[in-house]
Amino acid sequence: MKPKELLSTVYLGDRACKKFLIDGWNRRFAIQVDCISRIEKGTSEWNYYTDEDVKDGWLVFSGMKSLSIMPDGFVPNDFIEIISVYEVGEETAIEISVGSVSTSGETTEIQIRVVAEMASIESTDYLLSVT
Repeated sequence: MKPKELLSTVYLGDRACKKFLIDGWNRRFAIQVDCISRIEKGTSEWNYYTDEDVKDGWLVFSGMKSLSIMPDGFVPNDFIEIISVYEVGEETAIEISVGSVSTSGETTEIQIRVVAEMASIESTDYLLSVT
């Protein structure tokens, strides 16, 4: 599915990034979220709809053309929010804000930008499904 189409159906409020994986060989970038909620079909807001929640699900971006994580040196491990999704030729750029909380409790906001052709939600252990 095109990233813009998929991400318009996803709610990530009060959710956290658990892991991320860069699969350069297969041109995939994946972020594991503690819970991915879907917006109920026919609506444009979440409204606490939980019937399609994916616990510990993965947002997977395939056909990855580029990836940047700024600033360097921080590990994404807290809040997650989709900032923007916009077309770049045949691909789509997705900008994601993720928190990084240090062991001392200091929070730093990280900006992840991935340019990819497709997006999906996977509920299985992504690390086992990589070919």
